[in-house]
Amino acid sequence: MDPKAKRTLIVAVAIFLFSSAVAIVLAIYENTKNPYPYYINIANLDDFTAGKPTDRNTLNFIKYSLFNTISYNLDYPITNGEIEDVLVRPNSFSQTYDEATRTHSVNFIVDIESLQQSYGVRYQWSNDRSFITAEYGTLVFCLPIEQLIFGDFQCRYMMSSENQVSDPIIRHLPHSTLNFEITAGGLNNNKLTLNITITLSAYDERTDADAAIESYKVEVVNWIKSIGQTPDNYNLNYNIIRASLF
Repeated sequence: MDPKAKRTLIVAVAIFLFSSAVAIVLAIYENTKNPYPYYINIANLDDFTAGKPTDRNTLNFIKYSLFNTISYNLDYPITNGEIEDVLVRPNSFSQTYDEATRTHSVNFIVDIESLQQSYGVRYQWSNDRSFITAEYGTLVFCLPIEQLIFGDFQCRYMMSSENQVSDPIIRHLPHSTLNFEITAGGLNNNKLTLNITITLSAYDERTDADAAIESYKVEVVNWIKSIGQTPDNYNLNYNIIRASLF
């Protein structure tokens, strides 16, 4: 083979192999990335799911649901992964398979000593994507008082009819921009608490931090109005994260 043609062939093969490798890496990334913006990890869940069939997207949705349910039962905002002691209660984990519906059903309880809270977790999933979605049957819920090892904490979850789940703002939460994030908190004086985290930039700090905070609060109020709700109907709980100038 002509040396020039041989070099051309080698370059073409190298480009093909490189493109294939990039495509494989991108495919793996698309299949493993978490599509849900908020999460609380269950520290020892892998100990119980090891050797059992699992679905990554469903597990990510559980972490997202856990974040929302815990947030709903706190009067202050939390961040992704902040609570690190969420543990599956021993002897509470079960997983079964229904041949007729082609679904796996999983049930367990999580305990959170730092919050003195416990929740039930129930979810279903299937390998047949045309038959079922990853979010089918997924629920983080309040337990009966007799199953609460830390005592009664007046648990609320968003599917409870008595907890104002009909409030239309719930379906818009969590909501975030570059400057603030809004999540649902608990009830206080029959008002839903909105936990709002404002994150200042270095520019805000160098110019006028107080003015920036006030402007972001105005943005929050305007957003609530933009979805047809009245800000005075909610308890607005602000948490300010200051930026470093260094």
